[in-house]
Amino acid sequence: MKRKLVKQGNNALTITLPKEWLTRYGLNAGDEVFLKENDSDILIKAEPSAELKKVRFRLDSFKGIIQKYLQSLYRQGISEIELDYQDSSLLSEVHKTLNASLIGYEIIDHSQNKIIIKSVAEVQDGNFDAMFRRIFRVNLSMLHLLKKMLEESIFDEIESVMMLEETNNKLTNFCRRSISKRLYEGQEIVLLYSVIEVLERMADEIKYLISYFKSGKKPIIASNEKKLISDAVDFFELCHTSYFSDDFLSHVKEGIKRKDLIENSLKVFHKSTHKDFYIMHYFINIIQQTAHILTYRLQIYFLTNTTKK
Repeated sequence: MKRKLVKQGNNALTITLPKEWLTRYGLNAGDEVFLKENDSDILIKAEPSAELKKVRFRLDSFKGIIQKYLQSLYRQGISEIELDYQDSSLLSEVHKTLNASLIGYEIIDHSQNKIIIKSVAEVQDGNFDAMFRRIFRVNLSMLHLLKKMLEESIFDEIESVMMLEETNNKLTNFCRRSISKRLYEGQEIVLLYSVIEVLERMADEIKYLISYFKSGKKPIIASNEKKLISDAVDFFELCHTSYFSDDFLSHVKEGIKRKDLIENSLKVFHKSTHKDFYIMHYFINIIQQTAHILTYRLQIYFLTNTTKK
């Protein structure tokens, strides 16, 4: 996009900003924008809106992916959620998600067939760095505990590691939310970038396998391992179909239900012969990466299809 410099007064030069961008962020004459200078570049940012972001949805429509949806809204910086429901048994998944992974989200009102969730501890620029550093410390603690268990063959601290993993979920969600609230030019691009990164890594996994075969290795694959390979290919085909489908949400529900693929793949990996170790390792990675792509695409869907109040 190009703009011509227009003379303003004796010494000033001005440019016009795109109308669509101004409308998107509610900017009018007299409002402030933020400029960041970097060598020959100048980045113009809209002033963060003080208005709370609110959404409303029916819980029953997202049965099976409630956790994913709530986490997506949280990461986008949504401040208030009005949630209608018919099936009260689904509320347990809401409570579990809030307690396990979403710092600051609380249920502030619960009436018949409706609850309101609100951020009561909003992300502030000043506490992002502290939270981000804490993620490293948590992961380091997990590694130290894992190393101790493997060296001593004493596994009585497994639950401690699992609790730290939950803490990691809370902190990483919080930091994603913080980053999202700093983005004023579209979070979708960031998510799309992540999808592209995963696709590139998946291609690398395939390349490494092909290189393995080119070296002359011809391992014998057992029947359960063949099924795992077939499942991995089918899973990615489902991911590909659902990603570009106009009815993405219906398709992706089936994909997310296939969480057991990863668990089953690890069982197959455990039973594999030493010769097959290399192949199983890469196909497990491919299954996990496919799951990541579905998660990113789901978040893009929520971002572009959620109606703000």
